[in-house]
Amino acid sequence: MTLPGFPPQEKISAWALVNGALRWAIRAWTDGKPAAGKTLHREVIDRYLFLTKGLPEARGVLGAAATASTTFTVTKNGSVVATLAFATNSKVGVWTMAADTFCVSGDVLAIVAPATQGSAAADLTAVFSGTQT
Repeated sequence: MTLPGFPPQEKISAWALVNGALRWAIRAWTDGKPAAGKTLHREVIDRYLFLTKGLPEARGVLGAAATASTTFTVTKNGSVVATLAFATNSKVGVWTMAADTFCVSGDVLAIVAPATQGSAAADLTAVFSGTQT
């Protein structure tokens, strides 16, 4: 999605009160096919943030289906903590995160494109969220 007057990639993150808990949504999208290994979004955490194992409320979709298995990663301070995987011919991704993840002020979360490009996967829209602790 390109917004008039903005660069072709814009990211939005926001706090919201959901069911009595303060939630932080981290969103990223890209028009077209991202470059191999490109950081699509980087977020500096400014308060305590708790991400639940498996990222149960996370979503990820593609505008153009992956023609081969395609995996985006989420890193915390450079180390992979979660993945968003798309199966061959799929536009809907599956999030995985093996353990609860706790972030403190100054930690950096990033969404990164696959290191190699062998798929037509394009037009990613992704969101995951955590709870303020």
